[in-house]
Amino acid sequence: MNTHAENLSPEVKRKIEIFNLPAGFVTEKGSAYSYGADGSVHREKFDGTSHDMGITVFINDTPENLDLFTRISLQQGHIPPEQQHKAYILQTEDRDGAKFVQGKVYNTLEVTDPDNLAFALMNGNGQVLGWIPANLQPKLGSYVFEMTKLPDGRTSRHPGHRVTDIIK
Repeated sequence: MNTHAENLSPEVKRKIEIFNLPAGFVTEKGSAYSYGADGSVHREKFDGTSHDMGITVFINDTPENLDLFTRISLQQGHIPPEQQHKAYILQTEDRDGAKFVQGKVYNTLEVTDPDNLAFALMNGNGQVLGWIPANLQPKLGSYVFEMTKLPDGRTSRHPGHRVTDIIK
């Protein structure tokens, strides 16, 4: 993980300043997250393992949001691939009173508008089955969702637990 701010381009430094990310946060299960100077996310799990992810977003704790959020963990092995649903972080934009998808986001630096992010379930054909607003800023009680694109092209997703502490 690149945490050396002096190695970052002026453009990356400006973007990270705009995001105003905290030093990190902790979840109810004891996982500790920290942000690199480049916006990357590092997680130290309660069991001693750790990993880096491209982007972490936060989902408010409401019954509606929790319903959609928990659907990503359902077993789908018995369903044809084109009918399976997978979670993504989407960059959206408001146009004429409606939300439009600009694209999937796999890294914090790909975010163009932090006020227009969504956690979405999509089917194998790329159709959005449901979405809820997501935020780059951790908030006490919000749920964590991490995502990154792996070197082999696969997508790694991790639904996390509630935020219990924010490290300034």
